[in-house]
Amino acid sequence: MKKQQVANSHKIAIERASMMEDLIDKKNQLLADVSHELSTPLTVLKLQVESLKDDLEDDVHATYNSLENKITDIEHLIDDISQLTQSDIGALQLNLQPFELNNTLDFWEKELTLFVNKNKLNFEIIRDLPNKFIVNFDRDRIKQIFINLLTNSIKYTDKPGQVKLLATTKNNILYLSIEDSAPSVLDKDLDAIFERLYRVESSRNRETGGSGLGLAICKSLIEEHNGKIYAQHSYLGGLKVVMELPC
Repeated sequence: MKKQQVANSHKIAIERASMMEDLIDKKNQLLADVSHELSTPLTVLKLQVESLKDDLEDDVHATYNSLENKITDIEHLIDDISQLTQSDIGALQLNLQPFELNNTLDFWEKELTLFVNKNKLNFEIIRDLPNKFIVNFDRDRIKQIFINLLTNSIKYTDKPGQVKLLATTKNNILYLSIEDSAPSVLDKDLDAIFERLYRVESSRNRETGGSGLGLAICKSLIEEHNGKIYAQHSYLGGLKVVMELPC
């Protein structure tokens, strides 16, 4: 009996040590990736400031606009890292309140449509929801998820293209999805794209800016709502991100 207990304790100790080693590796990788993400805009900033100092810029106004854009990129990256850190330590607070989902989607539709259309993509919302459908979510966080996913579609979808938001229910589960037209990702990337700063090995990997944390933030917010999120290939030829939330 004692031998069995010692063996079990030894096995648990090995498993814990392995988990700690894995966590340290992931932390070190995240720090390396974040350092890389910060170094690019900072390098550009430094070069542009030096050019301004040496009067090498022909269009000073355009250079200042570029500097402002790079500073905004850095601010967004820092905000994204802060939000994920809060989620990791359980400090992310949700403002859960009941609201009628149909009315909310009506209210958001014009804004989301303009956001997608100005990037040369068609957008539509398709709903199959009960009337007066009350949900108890953090309304602002749900909108943030939509914006992050639509931003992802805008970055990687060939223009002209299509983007659709679908909302339906089944067995007390709310299904929300955003899908787009080509290109898609490889099968092996469908789960991995929700990892922080993951880069896919396909035509959907482009130098389009952004922090590379948008999908990871969506995952953390959906899980804070006790839901789950996953990716599939879209029948439109691109990517489909599905969210399941308990009603």
